[in-house]
Amino acid sequence: MRNHRRATSADVAQEAGVSRATVSYVLNDTPNQKIPEQTRERVLAAAQRLAYSPSTAARALRRGRSDVVLGVMATTPIGVVLGYMLNSLTETLSAEGLTFVLHLHGQGAQPISEVHQALSSAGVVVIGDLPAEDLEDLHRSSTGIVRMAGTEEGRHSASPVDMLPVRATLDTMGRWAGAEQAEFLVKAGHSVLAFANYDDPAVQLTHLARLREAGVHDVCAKYGLPTPLHGVVGSDLEASTAVVRAWADAGVTAVCAYNDEAALAVLSAANDGGLKVPDDLAVIGMDDIPSARSARPPLTTVALDTATLATHVTALLLAGMGTGPCPEVEDYSFTRIIVRASA
Repeated sequence: MRNHRRATSADVAQEAGVSRATVSYVLNDTPNQKIPEQTRERVLAAAQRLAYSPSTAARALRRGRSDVVLGVMATTPIGVVLGYMLNSLTETLSAEGLTFVLHLHGQGAQPISEVHQALSSAGVVVIGDLPAEDLEDLHRSSTGIVRMAGTEEGRHSASPVDMLPVRATLDTMGRWAGAEQAEFLVKAGHSVLAFANYDDPAVQLTHLARLREAGVHDVCAKYGLPTPLHGVVGSDLEASTAVVRAWADAGVTAVCAYNDEAALAVLSAANDGGLKVPDDLAVIGMDDIPSARSARPPLTTVALDTATLATHVTALLLAGMGTGPCPEVEDYSFTRIIVRASA
């Protein structure tokens, strides 16, 4: 019967006729070790013949950490844009030899610190809202931590050197994104704005919505415009229509929506209330989901460049882990306005 036992470094050493230490030096590409090229090739060939792969557990034990990056977010449906973001993070981290593992943290779940310790994770990426006690638990560790949409302050990014290698913070999906919407509408000539939140808790991150609305307020204050009105729209068309009609009666000519779902609800409510978009009411969404293109009228929105964002998150994480330089703190361009017919 054929032996299906996994090959070990000892097997490779015996096959190549060298010591286990030499095998370790070659396979780990250990610096400052003068291994003859012929020996190196013999070890690599032996490892290939035996289909040898190093034990990730043993490697983590030697290094004090694994090559796993733990992604943590509250339990929530993963929509189109978040899916793109997770795919981009997986790709950029993989290019650095790291494996991205996502943990959805719900009520009664295992403490995040225990998940982190079990994986011996090299770093942590926190996405969205988490309870303060869980964040404090993570911050007590020495791992590299990047928080996305983590604070009320800042515009595009914050990676203060004195916070590294422990943690860094990005506001990339927060306050500045709402400001992008409002700047576009103000430059188009609108002076009375409203912010539309969405009534479905399954797709809304409360902290993120608050940051986006704050960005709209910032722009209105910057230009000396009235404080934006606030309203909630969503699944109840009659209630949404009442909100939109009240805005129109108050002189609102443009709406910044928390996301594209909220913007689509505003479009439906405006139509139901006898308002023409964009003549009577301009509407701008956020995320550029596929249905935004087929809306009537097609939805103007803010699209997130997930590839650029993931690249920056990875750079911050590597700096936090002590394996890369801290990226420059500057205004990264993570978004672009997709202009269609609604605004």
